[in-house]
Amino acid sequence: MRPFPGEFYFNLTSYGNLLGEFTNRSEAGMCTESSVRETGEQAAGVYTGKYQTTWFDSESKQAVYAVLTIDPEHGKAAGRHELIWTDPKKKEIQFHGYGFVCNGMLIGHYSDGAKKE
Repeated sequence: MRPFPGEFYFNLTSYGNLLGEFTNRSEAGMCTESSVRETGEQAAGVYTGKYQTTWFDSESKQAVYAVLTIDPEHGKAAGRHELIWTDPKKKEIQFHGYGFVCNGMLIGHYSDGAKKE
């Protein structure tokens, strides 16, 4: 599987959901992603939790659905988060990334497939 790096940012809504944009190696430019919180604390500035998330894949021209899990990254710098997008049907990791909160926004990068050690 070839590396598929990209960058993203998310903002929390007042109801604890996520709205954001991402970019990658496609020619689509910035694309949108939106997520509905399934579990986790619904408080200002708290991104940790599990979300049902969707985005539009510019290559396949289809909407994509995944489960997004955001957890604090243990043993690393305070405020750093680990993000995992999982295909709910295949139970496979689609994307894996890291981010940090800056001015209330979760900003980070991701790549395709399983966690890279």
